[in-house]
Amino acid sequence: MDNLNAGSRPTEIESSGRVPSSEGTTRQGLSAQDHGSLVYSMPPRGCSIKTDGSDSERVAESLQKILVAQNRLEQIRLNLEQVDRIGLACRTVAGLIESVTRYLEHSLDLLAVRIRLVEGLEIADVLQRSAPYFGGIISCDQCGFEGDSPFFISSQSLDNLRGFFNDEAENVGSAVVAHLVHNTRPLGVVCLGSGDPLRYANAKNTVLIQGLADKISLALANALDHETASRAPLLSEVEGVYSEHFFREYLHKEFNRSWRSHKVFTLMAVAWTKNSRTAAVTDDLINLFQRNLRSADLTARGETVQLWVLLPETESAEAGKIAERLLSIAGDAFPDTMVNIGMTQFSRTATVMPVLLKRAKEALDEAVQNRVGILTKISDVANA
Repeated sequence: MDNLNAGSRPTEIESSGRVPSSEGTTRQGLSAQDHGSLVYSMPPRGCSIKTDGSDSERVAESLQKILVAQNRLEQIRLNLEQVDRIGLACRTVAGLIESVTRYLEHSLDLLAVRIRLVEGLEIADVLQRSAPYFGGIISCDQCGFEGDSPFFISSQSLDNLRGFFNDEAENVGSAVVAHLVHNTRPLGVVCLGSGDPLRYANAKNTVLIQGLADKISLALANALDHETASRAPLLSEVEGVYSEHFFREYLHKEFNRSWRSHKVFTLMAVAWTKNSRTAAVTDDLINLFQRNLRSADLTARGETVQLWVLLPETESAEAGKIAERLLSIAGDAFPDTMVNIGMTQFSRTATVMPVLLKRAKEALDEAVQNRVGILTKISDVANA
């Protein structure tokens, strides 16, 4: 027996149950508590046991992946409350989308987060007016609403990724897309893109991801309500045309700015009457004017006139050419409608803003009375 174990050094099992291996690594042994004071010897000379560390490495790697996945799910769980806070604080659709996107990219360590809204919806139209970087419009077919659960996209499906992430698609290793739905109505999708190909490699643990999407859906509906309510007093029933209340506030600011900068602007008062009993043309005529005005010009429905038009940084001579063009296109489109325009240019002799409104209204009244298309009423000291 002594000869059998010659040259070997017995090793006693430690309380941890780990036994040093012949290759310098450690193997899981039997605990001393279970087996008393058993002593293991090294194998006889000439007889070796090959220890392969690949199995333990694979186990450790699998455990690490499980821990990372659990940690990421816990991150989503912890962030649900913060998404609620962001939703309550944001008052515009574009502002909400930007805030949520930035927050999720940072807190979840994601390459890209994108929110896409279904084209044709009111909320999508509101978003388009803001032209945001983080949000966008998508067709209902692209959203994949035939399934209720989030769906996963790998880097192999580059065309699908481009539909959700645009230029970032080539850098996305894996992604998950969750539906945004409010009161059973589809709003769009939220897309979470990771540079890790394995992060969203399977369709497990979708409950928290859909929970995050539900929070975002509620926040979007809330932001739309706030934005619609805040815009309602500003806009008339014609898209892009403001109410007189908002117009007066805006004109007051423009008036003060011109006083400080000595820059001029022109104010138009517009009215029209039909010479026949055909259907009213009010909305169509306003839309026609809108299409033929500059992007910086502001239009508003009036209480004392049918339409106000503000032409920033425009002298009366240039404004006169614009007015002539409006009369010409209106005459071509609605030959049985008489359009009159009264104008006034900003003047420092008008010490308060209502004076300008009065001058424009007086010019319009004279144009209607004298049956002339355009009449301008400006102080003799226009640029004093």
